[in-house]
Amino acid sequence: MLGIDNFERLAKLAKLNIAADRAAAFEADIQEIVSMVQQLQEVDTEGVQPTYFGNALENIYRPDQAKLSGKREAFLANTPESQDGFIKVPAILESGEE
Repeated sequence: MLGIDNFERLAKLAKLNIAADRAAAFEADIQEIVSMVQQLQEVDTEGVQPTYFGNALENIYRPDQAKLSGKREAFLANTPESQDGFIKVPAILESGEE
């Protein structure tokens, strides 16, 4: 059994402020969790490969290759203002330059 004293010590270590009237209910819940973990520790897992993820999917990345799309003009047509093939944005530095 975990015991109320051990539960209060555990709560203090976890920096939890639990009211005394709620401590008994939490202590029972934690005792149930500890019992489940003890059950799991009794399972023979010798020779069983660890499972780190729930699925065996892997990310497949394409090679990063730069290529011209030919859509620059269409893209710039959707911008409020452009200049020399670039998007023109307001200056954010107070140097007086545009």
